Amino acid sequence: MIKTHKTEKGIIVAVCDEDIAGRVFEENGLVLDIDRDFFCDVLITKTELLEILKDAHTANICGNKVIDFLVENNILEDAHVKTIAGVKYAMMF
Repeated sequence: MIKTHKTEKGIIVAVCDEDIAGRVFEENGLVLDIDRDFFCDVLITKTELLEILKDAHTANICGNKVIDFLVENNILEDAHVKTIAGVKYAMMF
């Protein structure tokens, strides 16, 4: 799932795995809220995601599948990936 948000500084892209949309994950006082209003607009292909990220100013990315795909394609560095309750997330600037 993806949703783009236009701001004065550029485009913010919110991406999440479809199976975690709308869920909340908690661990050790940390909360990862995959809010549908922020993350969910349309389903896209992996190829479309790569194109959209080229124009993004910032990206919020949640979900093991999408994070693993972006790491495998050298878009994200594994060192920048965090995990809450087994769910990977990262921000790109």
